[in-house]
Amino acid sequence: MTNELTSECVGPGHPDKVADQISDAVLDECLRQDPESRVACETLIKNNTVILAGEITTQAKQLNYYKTVNDALVKIGYDNFCPNVVNLLTEQSREISKAADVGAGDQGLMWGYATDETPTLMPTSMYLARELVNMLVWNRENDGCDFLLPDCKTQATVRDNSVITRLVISTNHRPEMNDLAELRARLRLMIEEWPCEALHELNYFGLTQLDLNPSGLWFFGGPAADTGVCGRKIVVDAYGADCQVGGGALSGKDGTTKVDRSGAYAARYIAKNIVAHKLARKAKVQLAYVIGQPDPVSFCVTTGQGSTRDKELQKMVVNKMGLTPKDFAERFGLNKPIFFETANRGHFGIDPCVNSVGNRVYGWEATDLF
Repeated sequence: MTNELTSECVGPGHPDKVADQISDAVLDECLRQDPESRVACETLIKNNTVILAGEITTQAKQLNYYKTVNDALVKIGYDNFCPNVVNLLTEQSREISKAADVGAGDQGLMWGYATDETPTLMPTSMYLARELVNMLVWNRENDGCDFLLPDCKTQATVRDNSVITRLVISTNHRPEMNDLAELRARLRLMIEEWPCEALHELNYFGLTQLDLNPSGLWFFGGPAADTGVCGRKIVVDAYGADCQVGGGALSGKDGTTKVDRSGAYAARYIAKNIVAHKLARKAKVQLAYVIGQPDPVSFCVTTGQGSTRDKELQKMVVNKMGLTPKDFAERFGLNKPIFFETANRGHFGIDPCVNSVGNRVYGWEATDLF
């Protein structure tokens, strides 16, 4: 029996991703001025109206929300937006703040996953869906494909982790590109020229159904065509079809007290290190927390090698790292302004790097645990 799995990804101009990036831009600005900021920023965007809501406690004194929102939109590619920013942000409740002083800022469960199927140790269908988005972004920004606009979606279906059975690309584009056949030909050429070895190794050419702008020409997109809300793309932000997701979204939440974020990063770090060090071919990690308590109420590693081996791996992890939110924040540098890039490029499957102001990003993707 064959096994087909499908995962999707969205580009930086997708309305929900725009909202995620604005929330993380606000978080970054708070952390830039005050590394101890506690942030839970939600964003809704429709047309040119951006609504900020949530709770922020910070010593930052020069927060210009209009500039922060506008700068994020320009980075995304919406450089003539002129946003109308509605600020509904308030301070964090004292009860939640007090609980976060000693432990997790809320209850919740998080999942992490890794597999040796791809170079990034991400599942195949998710890896390919994100590669197609990376391809569109790169061609729009670097290769003179000025007909492409930032809003796009991709999808990849893979059978038995060895055959790509279907690839889907839907991209917003300028009205000047008004020939559907030409648009599809350009997109097909991009795929053929994109330096992604998996497209060749997984039997892409001649065996894959390509759905390129299957609904036809797409002139009207972005927040003008659809409403964007922060936290609606939690599967896209995680592992696609291959792994469960926790109950909480990632963007707009500080990594020091918001365990939805720090716990998800830690779970990926543990899973990736198990696979990277060849302790298992696949690893799934689950963590769960209770508000006000520092230690997890559950920690589970599953590798398909049996419960005895999985418990051994759990002990190995505990001997190498702490599992409290404070441990995660210190290990990954989560009190620094590094989060806009995660909402833009994806939270997982990207090598650790240093951003333009010298802060380490994606520390949870390092393979230095064992």
